[in-house]
Amino acid sequence: MGYTELIVRLARLVEGSFFDRRFVPYFKWLERYLVGIGFVLQPEYYARAAITISLLTFILCFTPLVAFHTLILGYGIIPSIILSSLVSFIAGLVAFAVTIYAPLIRYRELGSQINRYMPYILMMLTSLSAGGFGVREVVLRGSAIVPSDAARRSLSRVVVDVMRGEDISDALYREREIVASPVLSSVYEGLAALARTGVGVFDFLYRSMMGTLEELESKLRRAVDSLSVISEIFVIAALMLPLVIEVIILFLGGFIEIGIPPEALVVIVNFIVVPVAFVILVLLVDSILSEIGA
Repeated sequence: MGYTELIVRLARLVEGSFFDRRFVPYFKWLERYLVGIGFVLQPEYYARAAITISLLTFILCFTPLVAFHTLILGYGIIPSIILSSLVSFIAGLVAFAVTIYAPLIRYRELGSQINRYMPYILMMLTSLSAGGFGVREVVLRGSAIVPSDAARRSLSRVVVDVMRGEDISDALYREREIVASPVLSSVYEGLAALARTGVGVFDFLYRSMMGTLEELESKLRRAVDSLSVISEIFVIAALMLPLVIEVIILFLGGFIEIGIPPEALVVIVNFIVVPVAFVILVLLVDSILSEIGA
């Protein structure tokens, strides 16, 4: 059973029910994110499937919890039902929230992927425009050669709309509301405006490419500065601190009351403080590098 078929079957379980009529209309905002990640069905199907998953979670949790509260914990039947209902309701809400927000998480991941490849995408589109191609040709050819899968899918949606007879400008304006990358969205908006005149395509793409490269250079400079500061702090905290403490213990341990055995203090510094400092360093470096990748 494929993913789409599973969603359809889950959606049909609550189709036409009270939950469908009452709650599904509030989730039309999902359409942008579902289209952006390549979901082929209407958002109503996904919302109904999320409701079904929530109800199934409630049902699967309720009966075992009642048995656990009555047979294991020795609660009365009424308190067990009330407590089990509350816990099952919370579990159902968690399952619903995870299902609903999964497309948003995937959408942001695709946006980060596009942003990482944005300099290369703009280089290729600029190269195509330098060859004398207009907006339509740049989009059609670019949809086959850009390095990012997410960007290719975005451009392919524009191509499909154009092949259906829609104007390239209208297709680009629609896609700018769907694509996960704000940078690519602004490029679409500019290309859509230029498509009506047909001039200035190369200049626009070249300026966009240079602006992206300058922003990337600025991020790299900030990252290098931050890494240099972090490395200095790590050298002081993780390498010099143990040495200083050991020297103090060696020369002043007999004159100053420390409160704990010197051997224990050395063990704490070398096997707790230093590893924790190293873990913090790794997390900080990963955070900085993630900012560059985004």
